[in-house]
Amino acid sequence: MICLMAFGSFLIMMSLVSHNAEAVSEWSIETVDSDGSIGLYSSIAIDSNNHPRISYFDDTNDDLKFAYWNGLSWQIETVDSDGSVGWFSSIAIDSSDNVHISHGKFNELKADWNLKYTTNASGKWAMETVDSGGSIGWFPSIAIDSSDNVHISYSDGDNEDLKYTTDASGEWVAETVDSDGSVGWFPSIAIDSNNHPHISYFDDTNDSLKYVKAGPETDDDTGWTCFIATAAFGSSMEPHVKILRDFRDRFLLHNSVGKGFMRLYYTYSPPMADFITEHDSLRAVVSVSLLPVVGVSWVVLKIGPASTMALMLLLISGFIGFVRFRRKYKI
Repeated sequence: MICLMAFGSFLIMMSLVSHNAEAVSEWSIETVDSDGSIGLYSSIAIDSNNHPRISYFDDTNDDLKFAYWNGLSWQIETVDSDGSVGWFSSIAIDSSDNVHISHGKFNELKADWNLKYTTNASGKWAMETVDSGGSIGWFPSIAIDSSDNVHISYSDGDNEDLKYTTDASGEWVAETVDSDGSVGWFPSIAIDSNNHPHISYFDDTNDSLKYVKAGPETDDDTGWTCFIATAAFGSSMEPHVKILRDFRDRFLLHNSVGKGFMRLYYTYSPPMADFITEHDSLRAVVSVSLLPVVGVSWVVLKIGPASTMALMLLLISGFIGFVRFRRKYKI
């Protein structure tokens, strides 16, 4: 009996080993494109027909290329050849099987990087620069939400920050998500069932893996969500909120005082924002109260803090002079 049990166990083990070997042997390997130095920085997505679609870099010609399986054979296209493009490509497929690709462009004359976005959603390939000015757009990662809006995370090489952009409002809106040290390297983005983005990335300062998420439940200290302004104006993509977010990203997050203020703000503002959201009349009052702050922020963004300070001093001096003049001459 013992011998029979041992022999039976042996047969079961051999069956499992054989099954695993058969599963591994089902891998099918083929060369898709070999025309030159080809295939760097590839990214893959699967369409509704379970056909693979691949974006990749043509190192021979410095182009962005795209390959897809049509059910019979591989089809290969050069998608973008405007300069040195296609670096670190990332691909995603929307609900209509349209292709969306984020990638970097290297400008040799200016020695800088730009973040580019390429799609065939209109029926033909269209390219645009999403973010530029310096070393912008390293290691982009792209994802599509349930409304087919595009979300991209990427690295700001100049400031060593994590950045994020989306076209959910109808136009590209970019923001700095994390600027605490040398962060934002090699990000990867995913969208949850509530269409909120989640990003993982490398913190080079602390040799650590970091994670950030966006949405009403955000409680990190990176300040991704402008809680009170979003509650007052109704959307994080509302133009007034964007001005405040741009002011934060350009000025507050790049000094210790500003970062300290933002940490306090994101510690105490979520419950205040929840209360504002629940009361429409309070939302109206807060939105009106924020308009002067939005106005000053807009001026600072346009002419800089020093010029804004000088302008404010000039206006205050003019107002004081006008009051004194009226009192003196009893006008």
